[in-house]
This record gives sequence, structure tokens and C-alpha cells, in this order.
Amino acid sequence: MQTIDQILPNSRRSVPQIYMYDDVAFPGWIKIGQTGRHDVNERIDEQHPITEPYKTYHLLWHDNAFYADGSGESFGDHDLHDYLRRMGKELIGEWCRCSLREAQAAYVAVRHRDTDIKTVRDLDYEMRDEQAQAVQQTADYFARMDREEPDRPSHYLWNAKMRFGKTFATYHGWEPSAY
Repeated sequence: MQTIDQILPNSRRSVPQIYMYDDVAFPGWIKIGQTGRHDVNERIDEQHPITEPYKTYHLLWHDNAFYADGSGESFGDHDLHDYLRRMGKELIGEWCRCSLREAQAAYVAVRHRDTDIKTVRDLDYEMRDEQAQAVQQTADYFARMDREEPDRPSHYLWNAKMRFGKTFATYHGWEPSAY
């Protein structure tokens, strides 16, 4: 079976997308927009015609703007803006004072046509005590190995039961600022 790229090799399919970016000039605010462009950065560059290394904005996230029910219908950034307003968030134009996590939660809710604010999940799950302990033991091990044998690669294996949540604990316990 041929892919669309094989059938139409030079085509640039237009897929409606929602994008979110921040700008150092507006700390604590996220711009939530939409585009039909193939390249989201191309659209953002039109809004900020500044070249490297002077760009002050950073693309945080983007995804398609189709409802998840398979209908083929799309939604727009205004749907997210309305949802965030109903959550009590402050908006000025397409800029919202919120966290990326809150903006993504609004995207998920709109994408699934779940417009009842009361059903919005927090999405901020905490680790259980045994998961936090495993993460701490691992961090302590790597810190000790870095001090004692800095030239030797370190390995650490969790021998945890099924349903422990190894992947969740690993991602949740990893702090990018620490590396």
C-alpha cells in the first residue's frame, strides 16, 4: 500500500493545528493560536519577524485540531480560549495567563468535546510513596557514582513488581533542570 507521500510526493498537506508558545516579553502568558500551515514555526515567524539569535519566543507544543471522535471536523483556537475563560483564566486576545499543562488540558477537553468544566482532570498525578522512594534511591546512587567513579558509566535496575508504575515514576521523577 502506498503512502500519501508516495502518491503525491511534492504535496504539502494542510492540517489544521493548534499551537502554544511563550515569549520572554510576556512571562506567565502563553499564546494559543491555530494555523493550517504545514510548518507551525513558519506561522509563528510571521508574528515575530525576528531572526536567530534574537528570538524571544519558544514553541512549547502543537497538535492537530481535529475532534477525537473521528468525524473529521476540526475546532479552532477560539474554542480553547472560550474553555480557558470558563476555567477562570485571564485572556488578552490569544494570550492566556496559564500554565502549559492547563492549556493542554483545555485542548484535550475540547478535542474530546468535553465542555463541562467540572469534569476536567487535574492531570497532575503524584507519585506513591514507594515510587518516590525508588526515584530518590536511584538519584542518590547516580550522585554517589558520579563522585566515586566519575569515568565509569552508571547503571541502575529497578526490580519492581508489575503495575508498580516504573515508567510513570521515571518520567515524573526526572527533572530536566538537574541535567
